Order: sequence, then structure tokens, then C-alpha cells
Amino acid sequence: MTKLIKNVSDQWSKLDKKQKANTTLSISIFAILAICCWMLCETIVPVYIDDVMYGSFTDKGLSHFLEMNWWHINNFNGRTFVHVMLQLVLIFNEHLYAIVMPIMLAVIFAGFAKLINPNITKIGMLNSASAGLAMFLALNHTYLAPTLLWMSGGFNYIFPLFFIVVAYSLFMKTRHEGFSFVTALCVLLASATTEQYGMYTIGLIVITLFFDFIDKKFNIKNKANCLVFFNFY
Repeated sequence: MTKLIKNVSDQWSKLDKKQKANTTLSISIFAILAICCWMLCETIVPVYIDDVMYGSFTDKGLSHFLEMNWWHINNFNGRTFVHVMLQLVLIFNEHLYAIVMPIMLAVIFAGFAKLINPNITKIGMLNSASAGLAMFLALNHTYLAPTLLWMSGGFNYIFPLFFIVVAYSLFMKTRHEGFSFVTALCVLLASATTEQYGMYTIGLIVITLFFDFIDKKFNIKNKANCLVFFNFY
């Protein structure tokens, strides 16, 4: 932590007056939008029957938790990773979800920006996250409640996308150096979210490796990778 603070301090000291002003403005806008998203989620996150059911998995101890998840696998579906994470969040009702949802959205938009433009600055990524949060806030709240703000729905659709962005970002960083354990674990977990997003994860990695091969043969640089991610988006 001390090293991180020192690195941030060193980078800040290298900025000129205009850069410091722009950075402060970007951070302030992001912080305001993030707080607004948190307040919105705290205010109107609904509780549906799915949330009540999954919330009940954790109310009678570890053995009940394991028993109910095994029952769920046998009777509903195999989205175990997604639903276990949801169940842990539901321990705190909507309060933890109100924090987690804006974070997932910010990471998704910042991650997309980085993957589409590898040369983007950290402030550029922050501005992309701010734009994403602003679009989220601009949506009609009547439609948000039964979609993105629905806790079970959010974990079935937003959480897997968040995890794919994290896994694919790590993969893009390390693919020329060989898989690290963390990258392999994230890719595995991203594939284990839902059946649709599992196919997206596998498809993204296979197609990216294919285009890496094409890059080497025909020297088309990052154009193919950008095409893949735009098509995915």
C-alpha cells in the first residue's frame, strides 16, 4: 500500500498545472457519478422472489448452504459460481449490491476502452467509466428496476460481463508470455458464469489467438483484435 501511494505521488509530481487540473476534474466527475449510482441503487433496488430464494441459502449455516446449492445444481442449472456470489452479496440485502453494481459497470466501460484502444491513458479509462455511469443514470428508472437493478438479474448478466472483461484484459496482457495462474483462474471462472458468457469467453480467446497468428503472418497489428472486440460488444 505504501509503495502504491508513493507511485501515485511520484506520477502526480510529474504532471504540469494543466494536467493536474484535468486529472482532478476527471476524478471529481467520476466520484460524483459513482456516488449518484450508489444512491440510486440504495433507493430503488427491488427485491424479487429470486432474491428471496437465493438469500435463504445462507440463513441456516454452512451445511444448509452446501445442501441448497447442490439441490439447485440438480434442479435448476449449473450457474453455481454466479449464484454463490449472489448469495454472499444478499447476506447484506441490497446494501452491498448498491456498491458492487457501480463498480462492475465502471470496470466494464473502462475495460472496453482499454481493450479497444490499448494506448489509452488511465485518465482516458476513468473518463470512459464516467461516461458509462452517466449513461446508466440517464436510463429510465422504471426499466432499470426489473433489469440492471434486479439483484439476481444483475448477477446473471452484468457480473459475467464484468468477469469476462477482467479475464480478457489479463489474457491480453500475458498471452505472449504464457498463461499465469491468475489469468488461467479468471478465464476459467469467466467461462463458468453462464452458458452464454462461457461461450463468449472461449470464442474471444480462440479468435484472438487466431488473429495473433494472422498478425504475425500478415503484419496487420491491432486491427484484428479491435474488430473482434467491437463485434463482441
